[in-house]
Amino acid sequence: MISIPGYSEGDEEPTYYATWNGVLPVDNGETDHARGTITKTSDGRIATYTVAEGDAPIAVRERLCTDVYAAMTYNRLGSLLYPGDVLTLGPGAMEPLATEPFVMEPQRL
Repeated sequence: MISIPGYSEGDEEPTYYATWNGVLPVDNGETDHARGTITKTSDGRIATYTVAEGDAPIAVRERLCTDVYAAMTYNRLGSLLYPGDVLTLGPGAMEPLATEPFVMEPQRL
């Protein structure tokens, strides 16, 4: 499982903004609001999804049987999809979020 945690002031436990449980996406075919194109790896797994005009995150999620919001987070796309955005759909194909660990020193308010 891959998780992206975040903390707010006063939180004792992190809020997980995105997780990936290892389930690979499956293409159920185009729908009215999920008409983007997919690319596949050499072994047939879905590697990327390119957003088309009119695509909606929930429809893309249903088409691909995956957490598109997590993919948007991993791909640093924010909370909206725009035509031409490319979602990399699997941790093996994604660039790391950081190349080395980062530790933030406690801050005084």
